[in-house]
Amino acid sequence: RSGILLLLATPAAKAAQRPLSATFLQLQSWMLDGLAAKDWQAELDAMQKSGIDTIVIQWLKYDQTRFYPVHAPRLDAVETILSYADRHDMKVILGLSFDSSWWSAADAPAFLGGIANRTVAFAAKASPTAEGSSRDFAVVPLAKSRRAERPPSPSF
Repeated sequence: RSGILLLLATPAAKAAQRPLSATFLQLQSWMLDGLAAKDWQAELDAMQKSGIDTIVIQWLKYDQTRFYPVHAPRLDAVETILSYADRHDMKVILGLSFDSSWWSAADAPAFLGGIANRTVAFAAKASPTAEGSSRDFAVVPLAKSRRAERPPSPSF
């Protein structure tokens, strides 16, 4: 299942003119068992060769599927990405958790408070610095309501 980032196969000659220096990964459960260390290495090498210096991992937890830290006897894809980034001077931005109930309850204050509390608790568990790593890790607080942050719609 290699080839996740076919879109980023930019010729090296255009790297100096590249408008794109970051990409994101939306981890899926099949990636936990479907990609080996060599597959991640190939993907990360392709990203770096294409001029990518920042990777945004959209979430570390999707509903009840946790992608980091992985304690099961399987490859920890996030740790693999973080270690690669450490060795190649790349940046990684980690999204925390996503709850699919968001789509039906995003305006409910109790839901937002609960998800904020669960996200902060998950951040404390997932934080690489919690285990003595030298990596920087920061939590950006959630907004109380997405509606308050939306800019006005453009008029045409």
